[in-house]
Amino acid sequence: MHDLQRVVVTGMGTVNPLATNVEGFWQKIKEGACGIGPITKFDTTDYPAKIAGEVRDFDPSDLLDRKQLRGMADFTKFAAHAAAQAMNQAQLQPGSFDPYRSGVYIGNGIGGFEVVEENLAKLYDRGPHAVAPLTIPK
Repeated sequence: MHDLQRVVVTGMGTVNPLATNVEGFWQKIKEGACGIGPITKFDTTDYPAKIAGEVRDFDPSDLLDRKQLRGMADFTKFAAHAAAQAMNQAQLQPGSFDPYRSGVYIGNGIGGFEVVEENLAKLYDRGPHAVAPLTIPK
């Protein structure tokens, strides 16, 4: 038999196409809202897909330090912001808990394609030395 480990969910956070916080997300779910809409992040002229679930009106600097945000890919900002929301909801302050007995569960569909695409171009154009070792995760 395996010893069971205690799991306690103390806070939640989310950044998704419907909302950038748990309360807003839950409200949109209850309303039956859809987060799918026209793609606005790039020109779709040469692509058959014209719709997607994009995160809109997102400002991570309300919970995250602007200096830390520089160089972060969008999907990393989403995860860090959701984790910060969860810590706030749980009323946890950094240093007030054992980091070896805590964690964050992250659900991510597909993220970071812009980072992969950008660095594949660097790899093909300039060689492996042009690709930063921290490309994934960035």
